[in-house]
Amino acid sequence: MTPASVQFKLGDFTCTVLCDGTSPIAEPMLSSIFLSNSAELISGFRALSSPLSISRNVLLVQHAGKYVLIDTGQGPIDPNDPGHMSELLAKLAIPATAIETIIISHYHGDHLGGLFDADNNLCFPNARLIVPKREHEAAMSEESLAKMNPRNAHFLRQIVEFYGQRLEPLAANQELVPGISYVDLPGHTLGHSGVVLESQGERLLHVVDAIHVPLQLNVVDAILKYDADADQAIATRRTIAEPTAANTMLMAYHFPFPGVGRVVANADQLSWEPAEFASAIPA
Repeated sequence: MTPASVQFKLGDFTCTVLCDGTSPIAEPMLSSIFLSNSAELISGFRALSSPLSISRNVLLVQHAGKYVLIDTGQGPIDPNDPGHMSELLAKLAIPATAIETIIISHYHGDHLGGLFDADNNLCFPNARLIVPKREHEAAMSEESLAKMNPRNAHFLRQIVEFYGQRLEPLAANQELVPGISYVDLPGHTLGHSGVVLESQGERLLHVVDAIHVPLQLNVVDAILKYDADADQAIATRRTIAEPTAANTMLMAYHFPFPGVGRVVANADQLSWEPAEFASAIPA
């Protein structure tokens, strides 16, 4: 059985990755979501020694008795594949009211959906909501909202209405909370932002949706149909598709759970080396 969460230390931070959902990847999926280079991706897929899955890896960070949630999972947006944040937090005996800060990486439903429950109530009523300034400005312009699916536009307007002054659009390279900052990783959306955690000389770079599956490490030019700016997304992936620094771990939202590890070089290929964690709580 796949663990529902894993926990690890990063300097003074206690980090918990929550598996909001996971499903296996089959060849037809690669052909359907990538608009180019799918043959190369399928070739790499067939060479894998173990099955590949796609997950929603939500990061919970605890420091000095305070909780920070980075993205919120899918929530009830898709009844066929709902999120599981409330159950996961309950399993950890963490009340939703204890979450003081939520950091959003970008305005896609599988990252925002967990803000509300099925009855349209706020899931985290005490939290301030930090969003990337560039993403917020691009998505919330009347021109952008008019081009969106009306349901998505309504959802974004609702977030602004419900959170009011507790919604804080912040820029990259400034501390969101002590030790945690945004980093610009545009392309997937115009203001898509990664999140950097730094403590006691240790570093975690959460690249979120800048890369979706480990196969892309060797096929960075593959165009994902969900990327808003394909050229910019490719340029961003090139900065990720290189061996990871010794003091840094990477995290990717959709990599196989828990999505934490390193990029390592093997001859002329890059590979994903998942981190090993002793603390796992079963689903």
